[in-house]
Amino acid sequence: MVNILSTIEEYNEAIGQSDVLVVVDFHATWCGPCVAVAPAYAELPTEHPTAKFYKVDVDTNGDASAAAGVNCMPTFKFFKNGEVLQTIEGADIEAVKTAVTTHK
Repeated sequence: MVNILSTIEEYNEAIGQSDVLVVVDFHATWCGPCVAVAPAYAELPTEHPTAKFYKVDVDTNGDASAAAGVNCMPTFKFFKNGEVLQTIEGADIEAVKTAVTTHK
């Protein structure tokens, strides 16, 4: 299941999980590429049950997207112990899948 992070507090709590791979999809509802990769991203929790998957709408949670330094959508950030392991900008779901496998 992909959970929605609606506040900066929820975002900070999610990325701070220790020893767990946390993947955050920063997206916008008006972004065509974001909408296109959403179904494949939604399947990842089933394929990788030990990782945690989240989404941040940059328009409704601007504080989290600003804190993460997001400049384009979609942007996928990979965290462990609160530290960024990797950032993928753009709708490259295959790169996202590879990064999940690499970092989990």
